[in-house]
Amino acid sequence: MRYSLSLLLSLALFSVWSHAETKNETTADLQPLLQRAESGEATAQTEVGVMYEKGQGVTRDYAQALSWYRKAAEQGDARAQSNLGFMYSVGHGVPQDYAQALTWFRKAAEQGYVIAQTNIGVMYVSGNGVQQDFSQALFWFRKAAEQGHAKAQTNIGVMYVSGNGVTQDFAQALSWYRKAAEQGEARAQNDIGVMYENGYGVQQDFAEALTWYRKAAEQGYAAAQKNIGTMYASGLGVKQDEAQALLWFRKAAEQGDVKAKASIENLEKKSQAPVAEKPNFQASLKEGDDTHCGLVIEVKTKVVKVQTAIGEHWFKKEQLYPVGQHDCRFTNGVYQD
Repeated sequence: MRYSLSLLLSLALFSVWSHAETKNETTADLQPLLQRAESGEATAQTEVGVMYEKGQGVTRDYAQALSWYRKAAEQGDARAQSNLGFMYSVGHGVPQDYAQALTWFRKAAEQGYVIAQTNIGVMYVSGNGVQQDFSQALFWFRKAAEQGHAKAQTNIGVMYVSGNGVTQDFAQALSWYRKAAEQGEARAQNDIGVMYENGYGVQQDFAEALTWYRKAAEQGYAAAQKNIGTMYASGLGVKQDEAQALLWFRKAAEQGDVKAKASIENLEKKSQAPVAEKPNFQASLKEGDDTHCGLVIEVKTKVVKVQTAIGEHWFKKEQLYPVGQHDCRFTNGVYQD
């Protein structure tokens, strides 16, 4: 069985650069950290770098962040090495340089630092700074995934869905997605929803799809919010509800989801379109004759059968009528022009 190419491509967009989670440091934290950092403590140097990079308790300053990361990285601090690699990968405080990014990611990855391992995998998927190599990507993702890193687990799931670097295997994809989803990884939760909605490796189940979409959407994941909107708009697994559809489409659109914006426009156009009036068969009846509206239900060479408010009747066919056409000009057995 072949699957939607557009869906596979949407699933094959790998996670963006992973970066270390940070503490919510404040201005009061800076002075004691600075004292420790200036004394040469690598962990404190990394924390000061994070504060400057994120603008936590200080004015954001990438040059200062880079300086402190480098001090810690040169002492072998894996988190600092990975963060320095990140700065080079996105061009924060330095010209973007994938070769330098890879150098620092490798130093951290060789110490088992999962974020760096995942980022090396992403580089091999994208071909940034290296020749694209899905086998190498999988190698590095596995190193991180086997340590429980949710983004790496998600990316392995993506590879099994898309068949990049591995034989396409939806069961394997679902297994890796579940590992990540159980840790709260929104992308994995959304992709499980996609699999249930479309019956990819599982029995199609709209209710189950909606459950997974909600888990991701409640974390603010735009694609899942858009998917919930689509289910309400189409009545998949839920009662069709355009108001609910618009609510979820707007949540996604506020985050820049282009497809959600298009869906909002389509629903708004639909709501503004005039509603065609249905023929009032009974009101068209005239006392004393058989003038009436009707629905053409059968067509023969010279006659048509019409369902009217007073029953089914045959009329002479003076022009071609398609089955399913409504008209209000049938009288005395003849269609009147």
